[in-house]
Amino acid sequence: MITYYILSGDRLERRQHDDAQRGLPPGTLWIDLHHPTPEEERLLESHLQVNIPTREEMAEIEDSSRFYEDGNVLYMTTSVVGGITEHRPSTEEVTFVLSEKWLITVRYADLRSFREFENRCIRQLDANRSSTQLFALMMDSLVIPI
Repeated sequence: MITYYILSGDRLERRQHDDAQRGLPPGTLWIDLHHPTPEEERLLESHLQVNIPTREEMAEIEDSSRFYEDGNVLYMTTSVVGGITEHRPSTEEVTFVLSEKWLITVRYADLRSFREFENRCIRQLDANRSSTQLFALMMDSLVIPI
C-alpha cells in the first residue's frame, strides 16, 4: 500500500494512492510503502528514479551495505523493534530512502512507532518541514528509551 503525506500548512495530510494517479501528489514530503506490491515498487521506481528494495533484498542486506548513497539519494536499512505492546517483541527491517525533496519508508510490519509518528505529524509538524527534518524526527520516535 502506498500512502502519501503531503505538506499542508504546519501538518501533514494523509492520502492513499489512487491507481489513476500520475506522479506524486504536489507537496508530497513522505511516502510510506507498507507491504508494497511489486507493481507499487515499480511505479515509484519509475516516477522517482530510485531503487525500492524488495522484502527479500532488505533481509539479505549485509551490515556493510545498510547505508549507501546513490547520486543525491541516501539508502538506509535498519532493524526496528516491533510487537512490544502485544508482548511478542520482534525485529523488523525498515528501509529509508531520503532525498532533498522526499522521504520514502519501506516496511513489511505494522509498527506502533510508525502509527504514533504518523499521528504526531498529522496533528502538527512544528518546524520540521523538509524531508531531512522529517527523517530526523522519525529517527527520534523510533529510538526506544531504556
